Amino acid sequence: MHADIKIKNLSFAYDKTRKVLNNLNLEVKAGEKIGIIGPMGAGKSTLLLHLNGLLMGQGTIEIGGVAVTKNTLSEIRRKVGIVFQNPDDQLFSSSVEEDIAFGPLHFGYDAKTISEMVTLAIEKLNLKGYEKRVPHQLSLGEKKRVALATVLATKPHILAFDEPFANLDSSMVKQLVNTLKQLPSTVVVVSQSLLPLAVFCDRIAILNQGHITNIGTAKDILSDDNLLNKNGLDLSFYKKICHTL
Repeated sequence: MHADIKIKNLSFAYDKTRKVLNNLNLEVKAGEKIGIIGPMGAGKSTLLLHLNGLLMGQGTIEIGGVAVTKNTLSEIRRKVGIVFQNPDDQLFSSSVEEDIAFGPLHFGYDAKTISEMVTLAIEKLNLKGYEKRVPHQLSLGEKKRVALATVLATKPHILAFDEPFANLDSSMVKQLVNTLKQLPSTVVVVSQSLLPLAVFCDRIAILNQGHITNIGTAKDILSDDNLLNKNGLDLSFYKKICHTL
């Protein structure tokens, strides 16, 4: 299952001095995989937190035709799962299987269904044998896989990731990219790591100064050095390395 996203004139400020999001507009098609890039402080993580109502600004957001409001948060949070940059923000139980079961349990599934959902998530994230392990004793890469499993278990229509490639070595980035490519859900990824996005994203949007400045295919966006530089981004160093090799 997957759902579309429609954001219209979204504005948000943490205080009165500056808007973090300023009349932002964005549409994501159901089943699409989209990357959101931009300089530090552009509001990327803030935008992500609006998708399931963790933050609520001015303007409108619709998830699969359902408006995000205080009255629809339960339905919206069934549809949208967010994987945070720091997996420790999502892992708090005494075992991996308890963490993965928390979401389905919270949504009221029966014991048999929860067991099936946990088993499926464990299989998809290659976590067989981790069920009884203590999450906070795992490596960062393992924690990130468990954090993704906790969200994947609830079968959300939309999966949103905040900096999923941060602090991962190249082999773990490859594994995560392959996982994201295979997900049936609509996928939104906020990332400062631009190259992995080119592998699996249908489109990439640039968020700068509180709104979407440009959007296009990964090739069109990431091959335009002038556009990237204009928005505080730079791939030229990595391109030079690739050409040298």
